[in-house]
Amino acid sequence: MRRALFLTAMGFLLFGIGGVPSAHSESTTTSLVAGWNHVCYIGAAGPAGEALGTVAGSVQALYRMGANGTTDRWFPGGSQASTIDTLAPGDALLMLVAAPVEWAQSSDEAAPGSAEMTQGWNSVCYEGESRGIEEATAGVDGEVAVIYSLSPEKGWLRFVPGQDDISDLERVEPHQALLVLVSDAAGATWNFADGEIAFPPLTPFDPSLEAKAHEIRDTMSSIRGLPPHSGIEEGTISRAALTEYHEQVAERTRQEETELLQAMNLVYRLLHLIGPEDDLTTIGTEFSSNILGFYDPSDDRLVLVTEESANIDEDDEGTLAHEYVHSFQDARFDIEKLDELAENEEQTRSNTEYGRTVRCLIEGDATVAEEMYRGAVSATGLSGPIVPLSLEAGAAADVPPGMSRYYYFPYQECSVFTLLLFFQGGWDAVNAAYDDMPTSTEQVLHPEKYLSHEAPAALSLVDLSGQLGQGWGQLGDSVFGEFDVYNYLLSSFEGQSGWDAVAGEAAAGWGGGRMATYTHEDGTRVVLHLSLQWDSADDLDGFVDAFLQVAGATAGLWWPDDPSITTVRWDGATEHGFATWQDGSFVAMLSASADDLRTATAAAGYNLDAATSPSLPAAP
Repeated sequence: MRRALFLTAMGFLLFGIGGVPSAHSESTTTSLVAGWNHVCYIGAAGPAGEALGTVAGSVQALYRMGANGTTDRWFPGGSQASTIDTLAPGDALLMLVAAPVEWAQSSDEAAPGSAEMTQGWNSVCYEGESRGIEEATAGVDGEVAVIYSLSPEKGWLRFVPGQDDISDLERVEPHQALLVLVSDAAGATWNFADGEIAFPPLTPFDPSLEAKAHEIRDTMSSIRGLPPHSGIEEGTISRAALTEYHEQVAERTRQEETELLQAMNLVYRLLHLIGPEDDLTTIGTEFSSNILGFYDPSDDRLVLVTEESANIDEDDEGTLAHEYVHSFQDARFDIEKLDELAENEEQTRSNTEYGRTVRCLIEGDATVAEEMYRGAVSATGLSGPIVPLSLEAGAAADVPPGMSRYYYFPYQECSVFTLLLFFQGGWDAVNAAYDDMPTSTEQVLHPEKYLSHEAPAALSLVDLSGQLGQGWGQLGDSVFGEFDVYNYLLSSFEGQSGWDAVAGEAAAGWGGGRMATYTHEDGTRVVLHLSLQWDSADDLDGFVDAFLQVAGATAGLWWPDDPSITTVRWDGATEHGFATWQDGSFVAMLSASADDLRTATAAAGYNLDAATSPSLPAAP
C-alpha cells in the first residue's frame, strides 16, 4: 500500500482533501454516427455554420435546449426556420448527421467548472474528470431525478439515483453531453470538481502478465499462509498517469484548502520537520516517484505502476508479491475495519496511535513476506528490497528527511517488529497481532513493551480555542508518540554526527504524549501545545537535555548549567517557545508569533515572564 496519499504524521491527514479542478482538453475528436448525436461544443463562439467547421456539410439539423425547456434549432441553408445564430462553448447539442464523420474541435479557453440548472430538463456539457456517475453527481445528490446520455451503440442510457436496477449509465467523461432532470424547485448548481478525485482507469493485465501475476499470488499465498482474495480488480497504470493524479490532488488542495495548508506548513516548520520553503502538497507529489504499486481495500483493487503491461521487471515482481499480501490481509482481517480503530481514536481522543500502528503492522507484515518471496526465488536473480532499508537509498531528493522517516516508518521499523513476532511464533503470532494491535509507536520500537502490554499514560489537554481570541480554532489534538519525539529531535539537528543516537536515547523513556494545534482562521498564525509524560525522572532529564539544545540552537543562545531552572522561554527569528517540567511531566508551547505565545501561555495558566531566558552566547 505504498501510497503518498495516505502519508500521515501526528494524526494529521496531509492529502485526500477535496477533488480536482475541472478537466480541459485543448483539442478533442468526437465520432459522429449517422442519425442523432448528443454532443458538446467546446470551440470559440461564432456563427453556427462556421463553428461546425468541417462537419457542417454533414449536419442536417441541430437542436439546443435553452432555459425553461425552450428549444432552439439550426438547419443548413434554412435561415428562416433557424433560431440559432451562434454556438458558444459549453453548448450541448442534439445533432442529426447524414453519414458518419469525425468532428475535431479545439479551444484555448478553460472548461467551465460548473453548470447552472433550472427545475425540469437541462442539456448539460459535463466538464469534470472521468468518474463513476454516483461520484460525479455527489454534489447534486437529492436535486437530480434522472440523467440520460445518448450512446451510439446502446441508445439512451440513464442514471436514476438510488435505483441501480433501472440504471445503466455508469460513468461520465469530459465533454460528455447529458440530459438532466432537476427536481428541486430552486434549481441546482453542478460543481464538476465536487467529490473525490477520479483515479486513472486501469489497464487490465494482459494474458501473459496475468499468468505471471497469479503465479506470484499463489506462491505468496503459500509463503504467507493465507488464501488468495477472490474477485479483486487487477491492472496497471503508467507512472505519468499516477504523477498527474497526485499533482491534481496537490493543486486542488492549494486552491480549496489554502488557509489549512498554510497552517499545516507552519505547524511542521515549528516542529523542524520541513524547511521555510517546503510545502506539504509538493512533498506529497515527490513521494509518488517511490510508488511502485498498491492495493486499495475500499474497492478491492490491485494496481501495478508500469509502462509495459506485458513485461515486468524485478521491481514489478517484488511489488506484486507485496501487494498480493495486502489483498490476503484484507480478505482475512478486513483492512477497512482495522482503519476504524484510527477513526474512533480521533473521535474519542484516546491515548493510542492506531493511526500509525495499524498501517505499521499491515506494511511490516507484507514487507517481511515479500523478503521471504525473494529468498524463495533467489535462484532467478531477484535481489534487493523494493522498499529501501535506508532513507538515503529511497527518499525523493527534495523531500525533507524528517518527512521521509514518517513515510518509511511502516516499512522499516515495522518490518523489524513483525519479524520479531514471526521469530517468536511464526505467522500465527503475526496473525494474532491483528486482534491485539500495538497501541503506540513505543510498542513498535520496543517489542518487549508490546508483549507486556505497557500502555501509554492517559493524558488530556484543555481546548484553549476560546481563550486564544476571536477567529481561533483547534486543528487537532492527538498523541505525540515516541517516534514523533525522536523525529522532532533528530530533524532539529539533521546530519549532525552522533545526534541520531542522542535523539533515540532521549525519546526512549517516553511514557505518553499529546499535542494540540491551533490556528487563526486566516491560516497565518498557529500555536502548538505539547504535553509529555516520562517513565522516570532520569528519562525526563535526558529528554530535557536534548530539548534545550534544540531550543537554544533556535534562539542562538543557551541557558546556564543550573539544575534549579525548570521553566524556560526563547525567541528566535521564526520561533518563540516556552517549556516547563517537573515530576516526570514536560509541557511546551510554540508559535511563530511572540504575541500569540504570550496569549497561549496565559490561557494555559503559565507566567511567561517568570521563565528563564537563555543568556550564554555559545553552547556550554
